Amino acid sequence: ASSLLYRRVFFKEPNFNFILYRLSSSLPAGVPKLTYRFASSHKYIPRRAVLYVPADDEKKIQKIPSLNVDCAVLDCEDGVALNRKREARLTVVKTLEEFDIGHAEKCVRINSVSSGLAEEDLEVLLQSKTLPSSLMLPKVEHVEERPMCCNIWFCGRGCVPRAPAAL
Repeated sequence: ASSLLYRRVFFKEPNFNFILYRLSSSLPAGVPKLTYRFASSHKYIPRRAVLYVPADDEKKIQKIPSLNVDCAVLDCEDGVALNRKREARLTVVKTLEEFDIGHAEKCVRINSVSSGLAEEDLEVLLQSKTLPSSLMLPKVEHVEERPMCCNIWFCGRGCVPRAPAAL
């Protein structure tokens, strides 16, 4: 009876919904009045066969449907030479919009944040009419890199990080 919940407040974050429960005020002294629970907003997707394809190689991209993979990763990072990064970004957008890769999940592996190329990768991806079902952020060296990418992904370049707002 003392743990009766009377209010739920949701805090949205890219990977999780933070749920804050306010407990009734009839709890004994010293017992916390608030509890937190994390609820994943994603279901588990098994990826038994993952294929990494250089994003600038259209010939290899064309082969994806015949390979019966669970996830096709269009790699803009290590699989692409520095002088071909722009071409790779444009090929990714074209592939996402126009090419059917069958039942395989479409994933894009962007460049690392420390390379200075991740922001441009995200900006080009956001111009696409079709977004990938997953995004891979490689070589994360600092905890601040993930929120930076999430901010660009969800609200564009120059976005100022905000605290989660209650819905």
